[in-house]
Amino acid sequence: MSERAVTASELRDRSAELLENVDRGRVLIKKHGVERAYLVSVRELRAMEETIAILENQNLLRSIDRGLADMKSGRVRDAADVFAELDTELKGGA
Repeated sequence: MSERAVTASELRDRSAELLENVDRGRVLIKKHGVERAYLVSVRELRAMEETIAILENQNLLRSIDRGLADMKSGRVRDAADVFAELDTELKGGA
């Protein structure tokens, strides 16, 4: 994702344009040369929040680690086979 910087004055003068184009990349807002804030799209903010939630969930991280270890050691099954098994079980089969 690209990033560009604008001054607080530019933000004031070009806010409609910056909002219209925020999906193209985040905008760093500077005031008197000091980095003060970012303007980011809702989609990017939600993705960051989701990433933080995942990183804070230790059980999920352990599960991901186990899954990666299983993949590395070859302890995996084809998803189509697993879904076929589940489908059979749900229909009262084996």
